Amino acid sequence: MSGATSASSMRPTPRVIRWLRALNPFTLAFNALFHAEVRSSGRKRGTYFLRFLAAGLVSGAMLLPAAGMAIGATESSGAERLQALQRIAPTVSGTIIWMTFIGLCLAAPVLTAPVVCDERRMRTLPALLTTPLTAGQIIVGKLAARLLHVIIMGLLPLPVLLAARAFGGVEAGVLAAAMGVVLATAVLAASLGVLASTWSRKASSASTLAVILLFAICVLPLLVLWTLMIRGVHISSGIVWLVASPIGVLGSFTARMAGQVGGTDPILIRGALLSIAINLSLAGIVAMLAAASLRRVLRAEAEGRTLAPPPRRRMRKGRKQTYALDAVVSAQDASSGGAGDGTGIAPRAGKRRRRAVRAGDGASSRVVGDHPVLWRELRPRARFFTAKRIVGAVLLAVLMSWITYEMWDQREALTTLISVVGMIIVCIIAGSTPAPSIAGEREGRTLDELLTTPLRPWSIILAKAAGVLRTQWMAPLILITYVAIVGVFAGSTHPVAILHLAMIVLIPIILLGGVGVLVSTSVRKASTAGAITTLVGVGLWAGLPMSVGILSAFFEAFVDTNEWFNGVMLINPVALAGTAVGSAGDDVMLQDLTYHMPSEAYTLTQFTTIIAADLAVASMIAALCLARAARILRPVSGRLAH
Repeated sequence: MSGATSASSMRPTPRVIRWLRALNPFTLAFNALFHAEVRSSGRKRGTYFLRFLAAGLVSGAMLLPAAGMAIGATESSGAERLQALQRIAPTVSGTIIWMTFIGLCLAAPVLTAPVVCDERRMRTLPALLTTPLTAGQIIVGKLAARLLHVIIMGLLPLPVLLAARAFGGVEAGVLAAAMGVVLATAVLAASLGVLASTWSRKASSASTLAVILLFAICVLPLLVLWTLMIRGVHISSGIVWLVASPIGVLGSFTARMAGQVGGTDPILIRGALLSIAINLSLAGIVAMLAAASLRRVLRAEAEGRTLAPPPRRRMRKGRKQTYALDAVVSAQDASSGGAGDGTGIAPRAGKRRRRAVRAGDGASSRVVGDHPVLWRELRPRARFFTAKRIVGAVLLAVLMSWITYEMWDQREALTTLISVVGMIIVCIIAGSTPAPSIAGEREGRTLDELLTTPLRPWSIILAKAAGVLRTQWMAPLILITYVAIVGVFAGSTHPVAILHLAMIVLIPIILLGGVGVLVSTSVRKASTAGAITTLVGVGLWAGLPMSVGILSAFFEAFVDTNEWFNGVMLINPVALAGTAVGSAGDDVMLQDLTYHMPSEAYTLTQFTTIIAADLAVASMIAALCLARAARILRPVSGRLAH
């Protein structure tokens, strides 16, 4: 009887029951890994710094109207100030919602991108194999721990938004639905960060890939709907535009608040709920893909192999590939008297003798000269054409070809839109690319070895800056090529737009490149450096226009606030790119070109001078940042910089 009982207790659990147990949300998310992640992140200063920064930005959005009221109080009566408050409340609420949306969409991938990259860098993936946790439990546990901080930062603006309701013009239901869309999009962004972390070796690369994927999810559906509408396809229901992208939902909410329409629109609320459901569903699908990808990585670690692509081999044109020989002398070679080329290795009879690689044999040479860091930064480290990149490039090419074909009659507007979208992507890449320059060496524990070399700090910093510029050529090249083919060669855009666009793309690349190298020298983690550099770009080119928009609502009665906004747009590469392509019609003579900014129109000479001045200022700031980075690195190296 006891034997039968023991046999029944040792019977394996059916697979369906095991799957149901694995899908239990408490065991899937709130496992031991979740508690460990929450406790470790609670001890980090960066966690509280991000929360303090989020709270400071929200408070600043409220302090700007307060400052405007205090300045304008002496020149307006009480009734006028009350009316100004009623006008400014929807603007402040919309600005805070958009600031929270942009901030969380950038912060969530930064928080979740190191999930697998750090484990791979610290070589602790084999330790995860010894735990009873499945790949799904590892992914969801780490994701839930990082989402806890994302949700906390997302809920910080709620008290300020509810306080703004006291001024009138904003409904509580509209605020709740808008914040729900923001949080759901942040969850999707965090899931994309985890998925990108399983594909990348560097956290900065993973966060950049996640932000680009999220940007594509938010923009491409709207672009497809716009294309269909231009081609005459009737979209009867307005809810399609709402569920296509969270940008459409938030734009509708902002327009409704700015219009000060009372009550809540049922279609708008329904669209927000559907958008929340779609974003959360996509987040679940992405998390499952991340678990499958992590399972593949763990299997590779268990088998003692890696999933990294093999090093890239290149041949000189007209020259056969050469091979390096190991200087190993076998007993058979020794007995033959060392016949051969002096290495002790005899060539096989009837076959062509392989020779060792010499300097000048192309990219395979190991002679690096007097600048080894520059050689390493400018040398391709991995195979460029991978399966993921080829599939992504093919899908993007097919989609853009279809959109271009369908909107060929409207190609002027299309090239302007693509230039704006492409410039945003260039700015995103420029913000995260410099992050691993010095911080990556510190995380990989190779900075000390680098500083033991006779290289000067200036040489190291300049080599890292050159590597940062080298890795960002793809996105600008695609953007300029598209505008050249669809705009210039098709006869809808003047060729001078290519020159302007080439100068404009250099502004964020050079500016954020220099700032990023300085930040990477000052902080310890590459992910933190990427977040700070991206925040600098967002604050300069998105936060500054929003702040000017809030202040203009108070000062428009006293001064011409359009001049303020125009001045802010003159340093914005996204606005400059749209103006450079949109205003350069091919049917206008070169000397008659006029570039329209928000409040003024500029001639060709003036607009070119503005772009050149922005590029010069960006280069000067980048040079100062690199000089400061070299000074920071000099005490560490213990040598004088030249």
